[in-house]
Amino acid sequence: MRHFLKEFWVEVAFLFIAIVVILLSILHVNVLAMFSGLVNFFWDFLAEFSFSDYVRIVLVLMVGTILAWRACRRFTRSERYLGDQCPKCGSPLKRVRRVRRDRLLSKILLIPLHRYCCADSVCGWIGLKKPGRHQKNREEEAFEVRDSL
Repeated sequence: MRHFLKEFWVEVAFLFIAIVVILLSILHVNVLAMFSGLVNFFWDFLAEFSFSDYVRIVLVLMVGTILAWRACRRFTRSERYLGDQCPKCGSPLKRVRRVRRDRLLSKILLIPLHRYCCADSVCGWIGLKKPGRHQKNREEEAFEVRDSL
């Protein structure tokens, strides 16, 4: 299903829009009245705020954006999450299958994240790491092997 949606997301979106249009026409919904009512509700809601409320909202959004950017930047440069060793015990890591929330976090942070687990069964560390130098080193080794043949 995921592969299908990834491949045909535009067609699915247009199909959804077509179904909404058909339902609106069957139900004889006055779209203009519905839209104007929605705009009036939104406008009345915004009219309740003062200028200082707007300034506070903008400042909170700016601070949140800057903190998210800083956290993302720190994460991408952290040795703990770039290396190919377990951050807890230093053993080698094995890559394991990601779960849905890992993919979502990867898209939110705009960083490719992979799930790894420690090869040492006693340690038991499981977590996300950015595919970094260890992946590049493997690609370089494969390239060197090909060149030597």
